[in-house]
Amino acid sequence: MLVYSEIEYQDIDGNRGTVMYSAEIEPSDSADIKAQLEMLYDPEETLYTIFLYDHMSDREHEFEVDINDYLTPTEIKGLT
Repeated sequence: MLVYSEIEYQDIDGNRGTVMYSAEIEPSDSADIKAQLEMLYDPEETLYTIFLYDHMSDREHEFEVDINDYLTPTEIKGLT
């Protein structure tokens, strides 16, 4: 996962800003995502909210993912 931080809403001297974090999923996150999808599986759902933890920023980031992007139809059938 790539995590970006940026200070926003600071004054001209760079004081009193708010650190804003944003994150992007990387291919290396697939195993963690698959594990969460297997635990959350519901045959009537395709979109799931998953959480990935970033150790550098000590924050958990929330993502909405489609199960079909991470599991094959055969793997999905095996979950039922």
